Order: sequence, then structure tokens, then C-alpha cells
Amino acid sequence: QWLQGLLRTQGTDLYRYKGVLSVQGVEDAKFVFQGIHMLFSGCFVPVDPSSAIASSTASKFVFIGKHLDRERLQRGFEACVIRPGVTPLRFAVGTKVEALVGMDEDGDDDESVRGRFVRGEVVALWDDGNPYRIRLEQAGIEVWAPVDDDALVRLPVDTR
Repeated sequence: QWLQGLLRTQGTDLYRYKGVLSVQGVEDAKFVFQGIHMLFSGCFVPVDPSSAIASSTASKFVFIGKHLDRERLQRGFEACVIRPGVTPLRFAVGTKVEALVGMDEDGDDDESVRGRFVRGEVVALWDDGNPYRIRLEQAGIEVWAPVDDDALVRLPVDTR
């Protein structure tokens, strides 16, 4: 979210940027990205588990541009860093929640659950880089909550 906001507000001032990110819950790959102005490209790149880069949790950004505030960029980036034990998730495995559901994993439109909150249970934390994996009660399928925010995953309405 921070990077999207930065591209939206300062994209014309960013001549070039690139980086390598360690993502919580993704042990066998790093997220590698680059861009020019508002054109962004990035993907997970597998790493050899025995390599030094695989064991490193360091993330690096490089920005080249004009009117860039180094301290502001650094604060924004650091606010995204997950610190185990310091940056707790709101829900534990086994917690009953509601998840906002969109398209299914095949991209098909599942009208029984699409676009609304559906009851489920948290079954994993930091799964494939997502804070939560949730098993939906109604459909019996599992979905990811990509951000720990009430807009995507919340306590059921009748328990708040």
C-alpha cells in the first residue's frame, strides 16, 4: 500500500527504482521489483535455500529521482517492516472471522460469496506472504487475507 501511494503521489518524480524484498511467510523466494515513474513490474523469484541471500531477511530499495525526501522514504519503508513478536497480527489460528471475498482462484465469478463478508476460521498465519489463510464455512474453500485490516478480515458482526 505504501509503494502504491508513493507511485500515485510522486510517480512523475521517480525516474527509476528497484528493490529486493524479503516477505514474511515466503521462505523460498524474494520479491524483486523495478520501475520507471508509475510503471511498476515485480514478481517472486525463487532462491536457492542454501544460498546466503535465502537466509537473509534484509530488504533493499533504490530510488533515483527528483524532489525525493530520503527520511520520508525511509520512514515509509520501515513502517512496512514486520517485526515478529513486535508487530502482532490481530487474530490467532482458530479465530472465527469474516473475510471479504472476491473472485475465486480460477478467476471465475462465484456469486454465492463474491463481494461480501463470509464467515470462516483462520487456519494459518503468514501463509505465502499473506497475514491470514481463512477456511470459509459456507463454501469450504480457503482464501487469503492479503492485509490485516478490517476492510478485508474482521470479527463476525455478532461478536464485536
